[in-house]
Amino acid sequence: MDPAPKPDTEDEVEKIIERVRDVHHRLGAAEPDDPFSEEQPWPEPVVGATLLDDVADTFCRHLSLKEGVADTLTLWAVSTHAIEVSEFAPRLYLTSPTAGCGKSLTLAILTRLCRRPLPDSNITTAAIFRAVHHTQATLLIDEIDTFLKHHRESIGILNSGHYRPMAYVRRLMRGVVVSFSTFGAVALAGIGSLKVAALESRCIILPMRKRGPDEEIEALRVHRGRDRVLRDLGRKAARWTIDHLDRLGEAEPEMPDQLSDRGQDNWRVMIAIADLAGGEWPRRARDAAVNLSAPSEALSTPELLLADIRDIFDRSMSTRIKTSVLVQTLTEMEDREWGSLTQWSVAVMLKPFGIRPVVKKLRGESVASRLYERDQHFDEQIARYAPAPGTRYTPKVEPTAIEVAEFPPPKPPPPPSKARLKTRHPRNPVTGRIKLPDPPEKPITWVPGGPGFGKAREC
Repeated sequence: MDPAPKPDTEDEVEKIIERVRDVHHRLGAAEPDDPFSEEQPWPEPVVGATLLDDVADTFCRHLSLKEGVADTLTLWAVSTHAIEVSEFAPRLYLTSPTAGCGKSLTLAILTRLCRRPLPDSNITTAAIFRAVHHTQATLLIDEIDTFLKHHRESIGILNSGHYRPMAYVRRLMRGVVVSFSTFGAVALAGIGSLKVAALESRCIILPMRKRGPDEEIEALRVHRGRDRVLRDLGRKAARWTIDHLDRLGEAEPEMPDQLSDRGQDNWRVMIAIADLAGGEWPRRARDAAVNLSAPSEALSTPELLLADIRDIFDRSMSTRIKTSVLVQTLTEMEDREWGSLTQWSVAVMLKPFGIRPVVKKLRGESVASRLYERDQHFDEQIARYAPAPGTRYTPKVEPTAIEVAEFPPPKPPPPPSKARLKTRHPRNPVTGRIKLPDPPEKPITWVPGGPGFGKAREC
């Protein structure tokens, strides 16, 4: 049995940090800022609403952000100081369509606001769980789109650190199974989507954008002592969190109904912070959660396919549809990426839902066709995985393209008459049964195939 995972004490953490610093110094590693430095909390009590206002204004001054993004960044930065009493550690994902949209600058600001920040632009799987376990660092990983596909094992590590009871990995070291904790705050930044549904569901996705031609953005320098204001905000966030740590651990805030279960888990501690801070922040936090996380609870590709098939059934008022017609209708949808869809790929994506095509003859056809039926099981899967129709594309289906439901099966063809059989084959005079001719016999010759071998061949 492997030993129970035990978090490192403060003394052990300091020893590990000093050892890492010594290694960096001996190797000449480039560390312009100490990644393990932690600012002392603000010496005086802090007003929560004022602190959140100042942090949000800082993001708005230096970045062009959509509605709710600055408030989300503010609440998430403060929540990193309350990671000790959090059950969930939501991941942030800063995404943009192109480069130059402020993702790296946002991470740079977070390095001055978060608890024990550790910025990276490339990190190995082992470094992720070791850094989190030994230093309880807040990982700020940039350029995630450039290396995540090559480090597939890192996806499981990042996923595991979202939920505290399951945030452990095991490694065999010198014949002993050692446990490492992976629970910690993580912010990611990259271009496009993560293309990993499990990881995206654990993220609060923040869309970043470039500055518009009429927008005035204040330049920011976060190095060489020019970031004193940001560091002071980080110290104030640490002090306010320390003063309210017990209340945050016991908080059960009222969550917006628009969020899914995973979305409520992601936002729970952040909304609790907003409720304790007071002012307008309880409303601002819930508005941001609904605006960002409710739409971003995007359906996975199989769920999206299930929802689109549901729309096709609703449009056609039918309970049966040919697989070929279904695929053709899906590929003609202009706002979907179903262009390369095939009958086989549709079957593969629907199989986990227990939905499989059947082979039946349709009315007026002599050959059986492969089709899908909308039955009770199909409606149950719709209710579970794609309940809300939303405002998605409704395909224009021709009346003749989809078969009408609830029709009787075609009648089988009549058997051949005795007169017809009599003209084709003679009857046996003894039994009276129709005598079928024997198949013609073909002569067989032996063809040598080598020493001791041969094979028969029909002539």
